[in-house]
Amino acid sequence: MAWEKVQIHHNEVIYLGHAQGNMFSVPCSSGLEVGDSFKVGGKEYEVTSTLDVADRGEVLLINTMEVKNDKSKTRRTASKSGEADV
Repeated sequence: MAWEKVQIHHNEVIYLGHAQGNMFSVPCSSGLEVGDSFKVGGKEYEVTSTLDVADRGEVLLINTMEVKNDKSKTRRTASKSGEADV
């Protein structure tokens, strides 16, 4: 599986990074830490671990898990077709 370029949305700022499955490569300037969450491609992820590559403060390798939205969606109660109930 190859790394793909992604836009990481965190605290109303967009960072350019790379993704491979649930692993992300992001700039250290993002300030992401364990427990933080961010969005990529409409999906939300929570940081489970971080690693400063070569301890130079340039790039973080971040392991994540996808946050599932388990909330049920409300159903329509009234017909919107305009027909009267018989």
